[in-house]
Amino acid sequence: MERESVPADMAVKIEAVLADRERRGQLALELAERMKLTVVCARINYPGLHKNTTLAIAGFAVLREAIQAIFENEIMHTTLHEGADGHALILALEGRAEDIKKRAVLMEEDHPIGRLFDLDVISSQGTGLGRSDLGLPERKCYMCGQAARACASRQKHDLECLIDHCNQQISAFIQPSSAGWSHEKLPPPRS
Repeated sequence: MERESVPADMAVKIEAVLADRERRGQLALELAERMKLTVVCARINYPGLHKNTTLAIAGFAVLREAIQAIFENEIMHTTLHEGADGHALILALEGRAEDIKKRAVLMEEDHPIGRLFDLDVISSQGTGLGRSDLGLPERKCYMCGQAARACASRQKHDLECLIDHCNQQISAFIQPSSAGWSHEKLPPPRS
């Protein structure tokens, strides 16, 4: 089977995104271990190699405001990370990782553009906590509703269609008429 070659400029962008993703993950892990707190790394799940478009940044601003409102009483430290993989907000939070992950999943599912949010949770011991750790189903593709991981690995959907969908979702939400979501719909933290 013949392999397609990747153009040099695209390979450089891919490497930059991957390196930034690794750097962000390392920052989050170091923060969890240093502060002995649960860490949430919040970013926009924006397709393609251009993660810092105007709409991706606008979507991140929505995410940032929503997550800071939801966890306002638990935030002990905040770091803003900007790079080739887009913007990320890294929060060190007081509270059990399992409870924080449940609230993060609710936000991903209940916010009007929550499907575009990527909220990774790391325990104070430095262990990533996924949906499956809580017995929850994996995320669904925002195009077809099937398992997102399967669609991504098979590249089932056209990149331009994915980008258009994300842009439409963000644009529709930031219009003045869409202000109906409230973090108050989410359950309070456990004591």
